[in-house]
Amino acid sequence: MDFYRKMLVDLEGIGEGVVSLTITARCLVPELQVYPQILLYDECQLKVPYQRKFLVANNTALPGCYGLIPQQREEDSPVFYSSPKPCGIVQPHSIAEIPVIIEVQTLGEHRTNILIGVFGDERNPLRPDLRSSGQLAEIYPSPRLIEFGRIPALQPTSRSFTLFNEGLVPTDFRLEIACKPHCYAIEPREGVIPARGEVPVTVTATLDDTGLFADNIQLFLGNSLWTSCGLVALGTGTTIVIDKPFAPDLDLGYQFSLLPCIHRFKVTNGGHHFHRLFWSVGCCSPPEEEGQGISALHSPKDDYQSPKSATPVFGLEPLLKDLQPGESVDMVLRGFSRIPQEVQDYVLCEAVIGTTSKKEKIIETVITCEFIHPSIEASAREFSFWVEKKPSDVLTLQYQPLALKNTCLLPLDLMLDLEQPFLVCDEDQQPLPDGQPVTVDVGETCHLYIAFDPAYELDFKSWKKERVLKIDMVRGHPFVERITLRGEVHFPNLQIQPGTLEFGCIVAGTEEARSLEITNCSPLPVKYRWSFHSDSQVNNLRYVHLCPFPEALLPGVLFVLGKEQSCWPRI
Repeated sequence: MDFYRKMLVDLEGIGEGVVSLTITARCLVPELQVYPQILLYDECQLKVPYQRKFLVANNTALPGCYGLIPQQREEDSPVFYSSPKPCGIVQPHSIAEIPVIIEVQTLGEHRTNILIGVFGDERNPLRPDLRSSGQLAEIYPSPRLIEFGRIPALQPTSRSFTLFNEGLVPTDFRLEIACKPHCYAIEPREGVIPARGEVPVTVTATLDDTGLFADNIQLFLGNSLWTSCGLVALGTGTTIVIDKPFAPDLDLGYQFSLLPCIHRFKVTNGGHHFHRLFWSVGCCSPPEEEGQGISALHSPKDDYQSPKSATPVFGLEPLLKDLQPGESVDMVLRGFSRIPQEVQDYVLCEAVIGTTSKKEKIIETVITCEFIHPSIEASAREFSFWVEKKPSDVLTLQYQPLALKNTCLLPLDLMLDLEQPFLVCDEDQQPLPDGQPVTVDVGETCHLYIAFDPAYELDFKSWKKERVLKIDMVRGHPFVERITLRGEVHFPNLQIQPGTLEFGCIVAGTEEARSLEITNCSPLPVKYRWSFHSDSQVNNLRYVHLCPFPEALLPGVLFVLGKEQSCWPRI
């Protein structure tokens, strides 16, 4: 109630009520509720104590004080009741318990009114009932009140009780939920209780909303309702369901930097109320030092070494969505990092539920992910092939082993790109199929061969080729390993300069001389001899053996043939 009073001030010798002061006050008493309104003590043996309990709920922002008013017992009272803890304080938005012990004094059905007083509002006590029946116990459940406590909404939670039969005859039974059968599953739902036996029963609660759930399990023997026991549960959390593990922590493990990290999940409104969802992503912790997971064969560019920003790495789509009961939405969580780093981002989902306008925090999760660079360790950075073609040699493929070790923390699919005259072969020296990746697990080593084809050019001239083996470690990743390959094939070659001798007009009876340079440009010793083509117009050859021709030139040797040697062939 509200209080309103005036305080008057009298001045002696002047007058009364010269000055007045208005005093107002307001007394607030929290509104408490008691559950259940009817506490069942069915089938109690006479003068045997049975204990159940009431729950006092305080949904206000003020603490409340309660107390069970003592029973005024008389000699003919059919039921005696008392409490070992009759009073207490229930905190704001909490639940307190009042244990009540009864002793049934007479046979038959009994209904007992009790009073629970609320401090500050003594004129309006809470008035729950006790219902009991005094009889010889035969078939009964134990315990009589099944308490689930605080359980997450839409998540199955199980409790157990036992059906006892103290009679001498087996009895058929059936169990039903009184109010919300869709929220509870009973196993077994029906069966036979043996004589002087028992049957364990499991009740699984899957609450379809938040808040307090109070219900009863009804025990039927044949077609008659025999007794019942209470169910009490408090649904917590949210009725928004995610089809994959998401909260309170989501560890995405190792991911490759410079590639998008995508995590998809579905959100469903599994409750009975409209939800408007508001998603947000923020940084969970301050930036850390840049990681060191760089490829063993590559140094990252300078822009990869820039300091981390304080902005979140991950983003979520869509950020705003309305969900009717039973409706779903596909969500996409995307992350991208240019540098190796460990990331912790915070995801928050708030909801406006039903017709309210206030946002309520329903989902919180911390996303953990470590971005790394792909890296491999190659047995060599360069390969060189050298082939010298001797007359008795047959040109075949030349092989050198190549070992590639995965030195990062994720499996790699290596795509090897190489041009002729080189080939990449497997460990059996068979060429790898085009377009087929080589999978290398974490810490494993892939053994390959680099093949060189010396018969790639068959014009019998010495030649050299240089190619680059490109290794894509992850499809779409910009980091590419490169290994240089060189191949040389040498034939016994001579270089003669000039390629044409011009004698011009020669006076009859005289002779002219021209010079040639013959160089062995190969690493092999070269044997040679002179002859004219068979279709040449020159028919007579005569050699003057003043200076014999050498039969062979060693590699790198220059031989000059000129006039001063006087050993030209004469025609």
